[in-house]
Parts: sequence; C-alpha cells; structure tokens
Amino acid sequence: MGYTSRSPEVRLLEHNKGLSVFTSQNGSFKLIYSERHESKNFAIKRERFLKTGHGRNYLNRFIPL
Repeated sequence: MGYTSRSPEVRLLEHNKGLSVFTSQNGSFKLIYSERHESKNFAIKRERFLKTGHGRNYLNRFIPL
C-alpha cells in the first residue's frame, strides 16, 4: 500500500519486475484496490488512515479478497 503520483498500473509493473530491493525480494504483487485523489496531501492522509486498525477494518469489510 502506498502513494504514487504515477499510474498504479505502471508502479505495479515496476514492482513485479523487481526494480527495487524490497520488491525483488518479496515476490509478485497484484493490484486489488486503488483510489485516486486530486490532492497529494489528502492521498497521503488517506494512505495513513488505511494503514491503521480502523482503516484495515474498512478494507476488510468492503473489499473482498
């Protein structure tokens, strides 16, 4: 989970090609959910919320895995 100013699909391809140390050591990834926001500030706040207990509960309730 993370903020990007670029296309989520492009970032996913970069992750799966192992273009960073973390992603090259942690297998392949798939995009299951994304949000777009006009403001970078709001997007980062939203990301922080989704990483909290309440945010994870929200994701678990509304996004089937």
